[in-house]
Amino acid sequence: MIASQEHIFRAEDESLPLTRNLLRGLPELREILLLVEHLKEFPELGRVETLARLRHGEESFPLLAISFGPADPTTPVLALFGGVHGLERIGTRVVIAYLRTILAGR
Repeated sequence: MIASQEHIFRAEDESLPLTRNLLRGLPELREILLLVEHLKEFPELGRVETLARLRHGEESFPLLAISFGPADPTTPVLALFGGVHGLERIGTRVVIAYLRTILAGR
């Protein structure tokens, strides 16, 4: 994806993209989307799925699932969830740091 594009991220099923102006105010979302683009280069490592689009006013945000390992639903799993709560961003930062660690060797 070209960094100079006005629309940075567009899910296949969504006509409303996230713009660079919006992502400036959401650094965690921007970093997650960059990691997702990097992960798409290595499909054998993991999968990315847009579960839903969350709307707020004129904006539409992706709810993403990033999966590693077997796709078998009977396999034991570890789930990590990170989100922003008020001004607390640590949950999101921890998940991003873990994703960066997984992708570091790629």
